[in-house]
Amino acid sequence: MAKISAEEVHKRYRHLKDRMWPRHKQWIATMSAVRGEADKVFVGDQLVSLNSLRSERAESINVSSNMMFQALRSMVANALTQEPTPIVAMGTPSREARRQARACERLLRWFYYDKEYRESVHDALTWTFITGTGFLGAMWDLYAGDPKKVPVLDKDGNVVMEEGLVPITGPDGQPLMSDTGAGPGNPPIPVYERQPMPKLKLQMVGDLRYFAPSPFDIFPEPARSWKDVNYVIHRQVVQMSQLKDVYGAKVNKLAPDVDESNFIDLMDEYGKPGDRESKSNLVRTIHYYEKPSLKFPEGVYTCVAGGVTLYHGDLPSKRLPVHPVYDVRVPDSIWGEAGLQQALDAQRALNSCETDIQRNRKLHGNPALVTEQGSISAGVTRVSSVPGRILQVNRNSQRPPAFLTPPQMPNWIQAEPARLERLVEELSGVHSVSKGDNRGLMSGRQAAVVLSADRSKWGPTIKSLSLAVENMSELCLSLWKEYGPIEASISVYG
Repeated sequence: MAKISAEEVHKRYRHLKDRMWPRHKQWIATMSAVRGEADKVFVGDQLVSLNSLRSERAESINVSSNMMFQALRSMVANALTQEPTPIVAMGTPSREARRQARACERLLRWFYYDKEYRESVHDALTWTFITGTGFLGAMWDLYAGDPKKVPVLDKDGNVVMEEGLVPITGPDGQPLMSDTGAGPGNPPIPVYERQPMPKLKLQMVGDLRYFAPSPFDIFPEPARSWKDVNYVIHRQVVQMSQLKDVYGAKVNKLAPDVDESNFIDLMDEYGKPGDRESKSNLVRTIHYYEKPSLKFPEGVYTCVAGGVTLYHGDLPSKRLPVHPVYDVRVPDSIWGEAGLQQALDAQRALNSCETDIQRNRKLHGNPALVTEQGSISAGVTRVSSVPGRILQVNRNSQRPPAFLTPPQMPNWIQAEPARLERLVEELSGVHSVSKGDNRGLMSGRQAAVVLSADRSKWGPTIKSLSLAVENMSELCLSLWKEYGPIEASISVYG
């Protein structure tokens, strides 16, 4: 069997990470705006605040209104009301095909309620609206299920046997009891005999799980559309103890290499390097998935950490484990565009405009004082907010102190915040009715028209989510057929 080396996986990962860095910078700026820090921008490769770059003094006034967060809440809430539900189609019109389709539908419904489906859809939609591209995935996760006892196999694949005590049963199927107990006056006890039985050990067998990875952690092969992507790299951070449970002694060659808690800094060292002496017990793992090809007829799944190949095998079910969910996708790119990102410049302009208005009001409320040099003999040299302040002026001064009248701000600047708010609403696709902020009297028909207009803007997103759910549902059924326990399937089928 052909094998891809750990060096080749790391080489591809570094290449894709460098290609994704400009896009990651855009996503980080949008996330900062959603968190209420719309003034954060990248200067080169450093994230700085616009307020720190102003040439004039800020005078402790920096307005930071945040329409992005409320817009995101409304977008996710409305999209979840249109959550798709896949229907299993019959391959042939036979009675057997109809029976299998119904059984698969029951199994899928059980997956949705028991395998973190709804949480994953919520997270995927949130990433979609923030970055323009979210991911919905499905996998057989060895950490998802409880450890179970499995037979121990020798180097030839045979079950290792050992002697054990087994209770003897009678013709009626009940265990035989001794005539007397373990001692005088004790009740009878079951009779045991020594028999060869399989030697058992605890092992992680896993369970099916939906997941929504961060777009910062997914690195697909550059392509024009998702169907043309041949391989995907998924970056994760795992505890050393969990790795040892799954991969055994190979993990002893590794050392903790992650030392920050923020997920972006955690993965790519985009932030400060931190204290290298106090590393946590975390290891960065690189999971490589490649579709079937002439070189790898069954596909490839490889897990690499610190230059060590922890696992190498066939691609489970011959499918990539993730599928993208787009906000709006441009046909010539694999990545989508986010409405929130388009509204980011308008949000910054809104904050800047409101900051200028507040500064102007402060200048008019507490104007500067103009006097002759040396005319004020004692006391403060500027107007205080304390009423009744007395200024002592030299009697030989030529003119008394006078207030400096600041220039009036044009009327169009006063109306600018309202215009910018409407611009943010138009770009994000969320209006005041969708956000629950009903300004003035509005009829129910008008509100319904606005809500339907907002939801129609998210139609492409819901269509993309439906396609991702359909693909991951097919993968789930295939994974369950390959790894799932038979008794659980029978229980769900009824």
